Amino acid sequence: MSIRKGIKIFSLCLSLCLVLYPVSVVIADEEEPQEVTEQVEQSVEEAVVEEEVAPSDEAVPDENESAADDAEATVEPESEPEETEASEDGEMNVSSDDEDEVPEEEPEVSVISNAAIQIDGSASDWDNIHMLSASDANCIGWAVAKDKSNYYFCMWGNSVPLWFDVVYDDGTQWNANAIQLTWDSSAVKGGWYQDIPGSEAATGNGVTEFSVPADFFSNQNFTITYSGTSVTSADIPSASGSLPSIGGVSGGDTDEDIDTEIPDEDEEEEEETPVYNGIVIDSDFSDWAAVAKVNPESEAVDSAAMVFDGDYVYIYLSSSINYAVAGAGSHGNGKYEILTDLGGRLIFQVNNKANNRYCVDDSLVSGVDGVKAAYSDQIWGLDKYEYEIAIPASALPNYNKTISFGLYLGETFVFDVADMQGSEGGEFGGIVYDGQYNDWKFYPHTEIEYATPGTHEEVVDGEGALYSENGLLYGHVVTRMAPHLQEGGGEFAYAVTIRANDEYDFYPCLIAIDSAGNINWSPQLTGLDYGTYEFYIVDAQSWHTAKTLSELQSGDGPDKLFGQMYMTIGPSSDEMEFKVYIDKLAEKFGLDANDIKLLSAQFGRIGQQWIHTAGTSSAPWTGLGVCFAAVGGTMFCRRRKNRGTAV
Repeated sequence: MSIRKGIKIFSLCLSLCLVLYPVSVVIADEEEPQEVTEQVEQSVEEAVVEEEVAPSDEAVPDENESAADDAEATVEPESEPEETEASEDGEMNVSSDDEDEVPEEEPEVSVISNAAIQIDGSASDWDNIHMLSASDANCIGWAVAKDKSNYYFCMWGNSVPLWFDVVYDDGTQWNANAIQLTWDSSAVKGGWYQDIPGSEAATGNGVTEFSVPADFFSNQNFTITYSGTSVTSADIPSASGSLPSIGGVSGGDTDEDIDTEIPDEDEEEEEETPVYNGIVIDSDFSDWAAVAKVNPESEAVDSAAMVFDGDYVYIYLSSSINYAVAGAGSHGNGKYEILTDLGGRLIFQVNNKANNRYCVDDSLVSGVDGVKAAYSDQIWGLDKYEYEIAIPASALPNYNKTISFGLYLGETFVFDVADMQGSEGGEFGGIVYDGQYNDWKFYPHTEIEYATPGTHEEVVDGEGALYSENGLLYGHVVTRMAPHLQEGGGEFAYAVTIRANDEYDFYPCLIAIDSAGNINWSPQLTGLDYGTYEFYIVDAQSWHTAKTLSELQSGDGPDKLFGQMYMTIGPSSDEMEFKVYIDKLAEKFGLDANDIKLLSAQFGRIGQQWIHTAGTSSAPWTGLGVCFAAVGGTMFCRRRKNRGTAV
């Protein structure tokens, strides 16, 4: 039995005897002896329990001292037991003139560890620590943090420098004036290459981490310099709480150094709602906190967002898989699109930039002039790979009110985003056949394409639309893709079909009329020089025997005039518009004009998609830029070769 335990038992027995001895004890306020007995029994039980459990930090009344006083004098009424001091380990201090002084055991201090950084070769716990620059080409950056017990260091890069200079404000010179790592970064050494007890080091995936105990430093007023960048100890951010006094600290903090205050549960901090203050393309993604994000179905993209402020369209993408954003889409090519409410598509590609991590690099995105882009990945402590992109509003296709964003010809991530400034693109005001095309800008179009989402081009094959009003069918097609521009007009002249009610087909044939009204049945239709041309439309299946325009217009002969087409050839785009008389189409098909409920068109040299318009000839028709199906094109130039020149 230990001396301390024996003294405890002796103290309790003495107290019990004094209480039960009726002559020596006076009970105040007529207190019943039974109650006193119960109190003593309870004290004994509590003492036994206390002996069995771990000692607490609360002060315990010194029973021996009270018992000794009771043995010499009668207890005064209403007197309270005299409190005694307790040791740090929770044991009662026993004082006695008759006993030898009991040597106190060394107190065991419980150190509270709040370390938020683990030395494991992963930077996942450094995302809230400011990164410092490094002059060494092999080091992308470094960071330092501290808590109550340690200083933590992290360097990003391969073959990074291994030496840290430490300069104290008071000029102290000793072996703590430097920190260095072994050649393989597996251990931490002091300035004299001495071991640093309690230090740790780890590497992994281009990250080097290590920690140094706080008591390694002579005092807490110093400056650390690494790879050309210095930081004072006062400016080192805290990993978990403030750093206590460093000089001479050994074996853990004392109770006074440890903040054990428990916050009031009722005093919960209110979470601040993020406020949108604009987006800056700088690899700092905190300004996206106020922007709502969506979770696409695409396995390559975990979240996406878009903001349109009138000057730029800002796009956010993230993925838990490295390089997945740059390989998204059905063809794995990272092709994305901004789709307007008029059907216009702006294609851009996110590129794989494996050697440019956490950087602002406009070459991350191709296909758009004036784009800005930035990227970060998990090497910087993030749990995802993130992109932010800014596309100039001037690069957008025509739109009316909103734009959407997603994979090119694939899943749309973000729908119907309007300009935050409240401005709109424009309104449709009807079509005038004049070869100017501006009146088509704000009319819905359908993409016409062969390239598919796997396209190697940065623009769509083409866009087309049909519009019908007052007995006329208007059509418009534009292409900006280089392979089609090489045709110089042939993309509009050949493989064109106009279909009525999804059943009756008309194959246009383009002819030229000179100033005298004479017909040229075989004009040049491909390889045209830059400029605007007008052609007349006849039936490719007719006899082609008319000599003049007036013969076509009279309608008396086998050849009839069905409409006209303007065609403009340019260095960056080819564009055309036509008008066709609906009553002539009905006459050809043996229908009444009112029986035509649906008109469609296909431009087979540009793509296989059909574009449509619907209505009746007795009232204005409404054009719908919707692609319903893709079917094979029809080459009409081989028809009736024995009856005229095919076009």
